[in-house]
Amino acid sequence: ERVKELNEQHQGWQQGQRDLCFTVHCTQADIARLDTSLDHNQREPASLEELAKENHSPAGLARYSNVRSWLSQWSVDLSRADALACLPHTSVPTFVLHNAKDHLAFPSHAKGMYSAIPHN
Repeated sequence: ERVKELNEQHQGWQQGQRDLCFTVHCTQADIARLDTSLDHNQREPASLEELAKENHSPAGLARYSNVRSWLSQWSVDLSRADALACLPHTSVPTFVLHNAKDHLAFPSHAKGMYSAIPHN
């Protein structure tokens, strides 16, 4: 809605306001980081202290964003970054790699991507 508002106002763009920036809090707030039985792999459970440091660090994953990049990366409705929707249209050999100790990309992600790839 805010991007639409900016476009409709026409004044923001001419006055140098290219977008709105904001801080994203707790991008590492995934319960699977604490409970490794969820989507199990070989990762070690994180402590609450470790998660707090990651979630409140100025250098955290996707800590700062703007309206346009947020919608492009994270919006369920507007993002074009959807591997499960795009991979079925793949016509070249594709290699899916998964780190067994990854604490952000779980086995179900890799399995879903592998399943979405045409295997002709």
